[in-house]
Amino acid sequence: MKLIAVGCALSLASSESDFSTGDAFQRFKTHFNKTYFSIHEEEIALSNFVHNLEVSEQRNNEISDYATYGITKFVDMSEADFKKTYLNRKPTDPVERNLPLWDGKCTACETFPDMNTTMDSVDWVAKGAVSKVKDQGSCGSCWAFGTTGDVEGTTFLATGKLVSLSEQQLVSCDKKENDGCNGGLQEDAFKYVEKTGLTTEANYKYTSIDGKRGSCKDSKIKGSLTTVSNWFQVSSSAKDEAKIKQTVAQTGPVTIGINADHGFQTYKKGILNPKKCPGKASDLDHAVLIVGYGTENGVDYRRLKIPGGRTGVKTGISESATA
Repeated sequence: MKLIAVGCALSLASSESDFSTGDAFQRFKTHFNKTYFSIHEEEIALSNFVHNLEVSEQRNNEISDYATYGITKFVDMSEADFKKTYLNRKPTDPVERNLPLWDGKCTACETFPDMNTTMDSVDWVAKGAVSKVKDQGSCGSCWAFGTTGDVEGTTFLATGKLVSLSEQQLVSCDKKENDGCNGGLQEDAFKYVEKTGLTTEANYKYTSIDGKRGSCKDSKIKGSLTTVSNWFQVSSSAKDEAKIKQTVAQTGPVTIGINADHGFQTYKKGILNPKKCPGKASDLDHAVLIVGYGTENGVDYRRLKIPGGRTGVKTGISESATA
């Protein structure tokens, strides 16, 4: 398995057309099927909506950013509630930062010989190594989705078959160090997968979309289980972008930790490249999957798969934190 942690990045986006300003909130509620339990709750949602659109407009005017921000399904939440609900990747234990580094072996080269050299651009979605986009819902389980995405890609390169694996098994059954909807860490999830193995999504479907962890159902962990024998970190330096690109090209999709505080709620399209981004490992609060990289209009980017959004979100390359 591969694991790196990088700094500012990405986000969920919606494909809705632009809303007119006069009835934006009402149309927002209709489009995303939003309902509120009381008038007071709706007033708070409206206040958040207005604030987030003001912040979006400010970001749209930043010339250093290449993304467009606006109305998404999260725009009625406060930044604090959004972070509490969705951004629950645990800080990395210092011991985990001493994981072995990648040995340089090209595990993708047997199936894709052209990957023997670092490519200018890579798209693992097009090559068949990435499963459909999934939705973590109101559960802070991004760590589970990052883990399954990495294991799915690695298994595809080893077997030629892409099988969607069960996030629910990790959320409900990986209890030693991870905490279900309250957060977790890919490194700890890899330990569970190494010891127990993962069943398929078809056998153990995701049910924590409502934010409830659910009890572990051992009867669903059946059939041929997918396991891992080891995992590694890509680089010990946050600035080693060349090594990150090489690893994605030669070992397949890589799960990462990012700082998703900056623009995540209202990102719609383009390359997200916020002007300011904290660079400490403790700031990495969301787990996603690098599924490719490239250059667009002279700007380098990573292509990400995120739980609850889409595959194809692009983030700029900037100095990053390690974890």
